[in-house]
Amino acid sequence: MFFELEDIKRRHSPYWDAHNVHSWVRTPDSTHSWMIERGVLIGCLSAVMNETVVNIVNNGRQLHKYYETPENIKQAGTFLKETMKMSSFKRGMKSRL
Repeated sequence: MFFELEDIKRRHSPYWDAHNVHSWVRTPDSTHSWMIERGVLIGCLSAVMNETVVNIVNNGRQLHKYYETPENIKQAGTFLKETMKMSSFKRGMKSRL
């Protein structure tokens, strides 16, 4: 049972050195610094995507107060373009990012 826990705790990859001796080394993606770097990278990317979607939705709701809902894809595309042209959208993107 303990060897199973050891394998879960530490991922191994085979390694042969210059003398052709087989041993195991830790994979580079299991280091603490790499895990922190991946977490920060994914966190930043998802925050940018989330704030963009939230800004589009909020400005789309403001535009829905004065204009009717788009009925087809062409109108939806025009609605999205006009949402992104709004001054509150541009200010919101600058302040959120």
